[in-house]
Amino acid sequence: MRLTFLFLTRISPPRHVRIFVSMWKSLKSLFSHNTKPSENDEAIRPAPSTSSTTPTTSATAEQSISERANQLIDAGNALEEQGKIEQAAAQYEAARQLAPQFPRAHLNLGNLQLLNGDAKAALLHYEEAARLDPNYAAAHFNRGNALFDLVQLSQAELAYRQAIKINPDFIDAYVALGAVLDQQQSYDAAIAVYRQVLEKVPNYARVHTNLALALQKKHRFLEALSSLRHALNLNPQLADTHVVLANALKDLGRVSEAEPHYRQALALQPQHWDAYNGLLFALNYRPEHPPEVLFEEARQFGIQLAQAFPPQSLAPTQPKVANSKLRIGFVSGDLRNHPVGYFLDSVITALRQHHPDLELIAFSTYDKHSNEDHSRLDELGKHFREQCHQWHAVASLLPTQLEDLVRRSQIDVLIDLAGHNGFNRLSLFSRRCAPVQVTWLGYFATTGLSSIDYLIADPHTLPPDQEVYFTEKIWRLPETRLCFSAPRSEVAVSSLPALTKGYVTFACFNHLAKMNDEVVALWSRVLTAVEDSRLLLKSPPLVEAQAQQETLARFAAHGIAAERIIFSGISSRDDYFRAYHEVDICLDPFPYTGGTTTMESLWMGVPVISLSGRHFLARQGQGLLINAGLSAWVAEYQDDYVALAVHHSQHLEALAQLRAGLRQQIMQSPIGDARNFAEHFASAMRQMNAIHQG
Repeated sequence: MRLTFLFLTRISPPRHVRIFVSMWKSLKSLFSHNTKPSENDEAIRPAPSTSSTTPTTSATAEQSISERANQLIDAGNALEEQGKIEQAAAQYEAARQLAPQFPRAHLNLGNLQLLNGDAKAALLHYEEAARLDPNYAAAHFNRGNALFDLVQLSQAELAYRQAIKINPDFIDAYVALGAVLDQQQSYDAAIAVYRQVLEKVPNYARVHTNLALALQKKHRFLEALSSLRHALNLNPQLADTHVVLANALKDLGRVSEAEPHYRQALALQPQHWDAYNGLLFALNYRPEHPPEVLFEEARQFGIQLAQAFPPQSLAPTQPKVANSKLRIGFVSGDLRNHPVGYFLDSVITALRQHHPDLELIAFSTYDKHSNEDHSRLDELGKHFREQCHQWHAVASLLPTQLEDLVRRSQIDVLIDLAGHNGFNRLSLFSRRCAPVQVTWLGYFATTGLSSIDYLIADPHTLPPDQEVYFTEKIWRLPETRLCFSAPRSEVAVSSLPALTKGYVTFACFNHLAKMNDEVVALWSRVLTAVEDSRLLLKSPPLVEAQAQQETLARFAAHGIAAERIIFSGISSRDDYFRAYHEVDICLDPFPYTGGTTTMESLWMGVPVISLSGRHFLARQGQGLLINAGLSAWVAEYQDDYVALAVHHSQHLEALAQLRAGLRQQIMQSPIGDARNFAEHFASAMRQMNAIHQG
């Protein structure tokens, strides 16, 4: 019997690592019926279904037909291994015609449909195979795989459970069950299934990796690290696992430890795009890397990607008919409750309401979005689907299918909202699928792709002397590259806590990875200079006692007592906003300055001190504060940073007054004026298109 799937981890770095079903097209050498698991990566395979009935004379004739059908399928398998897909399909179809009641023919036809990215057609074949032989475990398993690909997760779960019921030793079905439970956010159940697999097959390295991913989502970060290190001890050649480990280390703030694992993954698999994405993202956390280094790494990525996905010539475009709409395509996995979604929220609404000459088309690459089932859309996802003229959930599409869809959509300006973030489809942009291609919002450096024409910036974040570090042309909007949308939360601004507590509380709600040694040293200077002050650190990894102890030790090295550091981990969105009720002033990290956290802090009435930097990302905080009318809170040098903290700590009445009016101030500023921003953005789209039209 030919098995078509092995469940592996697929990485979506750098912030969100998720489990996917890896389609066998990329691993087909593993799936021939006689493949044996490696010594260190053992997986139990189910045996073919057989009949226990003693053949009669007619049964003997049927057996002869079955043997001939098996020969045709085996021939098809061989052709498939040679990449001769059409010839293989002909063999499988001949087997089906010869023996219509033979389930294996349908199984292999389904495999080819899945290889071609047609999960719906594959599902029909798998369902027919299961109907013909209800005890055919592989048919139920592959049916689950097709349903998984179609984001019909509850049905996929039932199919995997049926395969396990038929064959309790079907290890891959257990792993698949764990993956679909994970995708349904049933993390405890997924962990239990993976542990059950490891009781049967302790050396299944990939399952240790999947287990680690589920543990991370339960905020059991150190257990996840242990599981990942064990996986690499079993099989150090697993590039995916190196990437997962690197992401986990980065999330814990150990960025210098993460970088070698990204590079090891690339040494094992030079076109491991997730490793490249993770590496490029992680390098931005490290202040010792100058812009020249970051640019060269990104440029090399762009060269590699262009070799794998070479640009294609666009079909000649017809001149625009008078009054025809300009078609703007957005490619993103973050059209949902996510920082990108938060910034895009009011912009999309303003574009739809005030710019009828634009047609907005969304291509959602988020793995939980489906064209058939919109119930999995969160509140913000539903909003984007309603506001866009067209909505396409494309996570399950092969690169060629997505490319075809975008070309057929006749997009005028195609916008990447991810950069090297998770769920990006930079390969689509490498293929040149629209006359004008732009990157904006979700990333803060060059993509490295020469096929992306423009990067949207503003006058404050990207100085002219930094343009040499971008493969894209820089298009500056007149005021700001970002527009803040009022959060969908009813949490109000509180009074200044220092007035009742008797001491100032500084805070940072940014990712722990941004807190490099230079940041710790500067914040320690602030705490030393402002007597009795506290520092509240809020980041998911800080739920771990060991992460807290490591952080305390870093501050202790600068003479800061443990009682002056307050920790907070994960919380609901409303509780996250309520946490600002305990904060007087926020401290921005560097060189990776805050974006979403900075604006949410201001929304809650808490001003932010930011250090001006040299390059794009290091000036993000500065750009936000200038546009919010808070340029006086930007420090040019580290001494100025400390001086600002001291000054505002000594003027609490003024700080309280600022706090009371800050929410209104930012929403009336360029950073909060969605209609004004949409005017600038729409004008940029029209000008870019006009330049292309000549």
